[in-house]
This record gives sequence, C-alpha cells and structure tokens, in this order.
Amino acid sequence: MQSAIKSGPNAVGKLPPAIVYMWLSKIFYGILYRENLLRADRKKGRRPIVPKKALEELRLHHDFMQGIRRSLEFPFGIPGSIFVFGTSVPDRVEEQFDFLDNHANLSIALRMGSVGIVCCLQDGGMTKGFHDHLKRSYYRKNRLHPMQFREATAEVFYKSMLLETNAFYTVVETPEKMQVATHLPSAIAFSDWDWLLYCKILGHYWNQPIDEIYGGEIGRASSLKGEDGKFLKLDPNLLYKMVVPDKWKATLPDQSS
Repeated sequence: MQSAIKSGPNAVGKLPPAIVYMWLSKIFYGILYRENLLRADRKKGRRPIVPKKALEELRLHHDFMQGIRRSLEFPFGIPGSIFVFGTSVPDRVEEQFDFLDNHANLSIALRMGSVGIVCCLQDGGMTKGFHDHLKRSYYRKNRLHPMQFREATAEVFYKSMLLETNAFYTVVETPEKMQVATHLPSAIAFSDWDWLLYCKILGHYWNQPIDEIYGGEIGRASSLKGEDGKFLKLDPNLLYKMVVPDKWKATLPDQSS
C-alpha cells in the first residue's frame, strides 16, 4: 500500500481489491479498538469513547480481518465498495492528509497526498454498483481539491446509508486459508435521496451551517461542478467557502490562503 500510494491513484487502483480492503479494515477496527480503551471524559468516569458492545457487533468484520495473518480469498468479490480518487496536493504537509469515518455504517475515507480512498466495508459492493453518478467523467478524470474529496465522501457515505437490502456472507475456514463468499439479494433497493439530509451530512464534513449550502428549490452548494456542469478546478492551497447558488449560479465568495 505504501508503494502504491506514493506512485499515485492509478497504482492504487491496480492493486488487488482484497489488499486495499484488508488495509482499510485494519485501520477502521484499530481506531475503534483504541477508542474502547480510552475514557470519554479523562477527568472523571470510566465510560470509554466506544463501548465494548460496539466492538462485539463487529464480530463478522473481525473474521474478515483474519486474512491479514493468513491466505484469504473472496471468490465472489470483496464484501464492500471501494472508490479510488486522484487528489490535488497542497504545499503544506499537514494539509496533505484527511480521515473521515462513519462508525454506524462501517464506512471510512482516507486522503493521502495524491490518493483518496472511500470504502463502505460491508455493503457487498452494492453502493459501488449503484452509485452511478460517481462515474461522471468530470471528476473521475480530475484531481479533487481536499474540499471536493470531502463532498465525494459525503455522497458515498450517504448513498450507503440509503441501502435497504443486506448482503450475506459465507465464511469457510481451514488452518491454511479462509474463503469469504458474498451473496447479494435478487432485488437491491435504496431509499429515495433526500437533498436536505444529504446537505446536513455535507455541512458536517465541510464545517458549514446547513442554511449556507441548502436552498430548497433554489439549489444546493457544490464544489464539484459549476453551472455549466463542468468540473471546478480549485487551487489546493486555497480554502473555499461554498454557498447556495444564486439563480443556479455556483459561487466561490470567499477564499483565503
């Protein structure tokens, strides 16, 4: 993973999906495990940041992680959805990394230099299969500004939250290897997309109030495309503030280095 990330998004995209999946799985579980050992209030009380019950509910995910220590095969594909993006690189080293997660929905996102990865760990690949608008060429072929990566992450996370059907997994284990077979239902369904709820999630990741980015029938703010539908090329060394478009015109009112 280290070598591929240094080489860029194309190299990461060419890796076996199981490698990327196991790497992200370890990071996701490791953070929750650590937070189970830390107190929510370090001055008083014993309640951990993440209760032990939350880890126990990830027993299946823990089984998948056994592939780190021995041979693991996914004959019908990995149990999740992985999206790899190219990202623009700010000059300041501390701004070249970002981490986002959604514990309840088993989702994680990492931006490392020129590579951004978003993963839904246990959706059976259904989010990737049906999240068609992520295949739009205007940012599949371009490098995402840090703010744009957060918007793409919000889209993936929210889409996976709308999934109404569950994948099922069969685990076959021997001393030498482990096989995890993913079984998808015959009918796959998502709840309707709610722009208000989505913008609340986006506002959380952008650290902006909902009334700045959601305008009902007027429209919504986006860092990904302008009024002409073309990808917005943003300077990675500038901080942008996106607001509700005025008469469907996307605006970038404030910039600061």
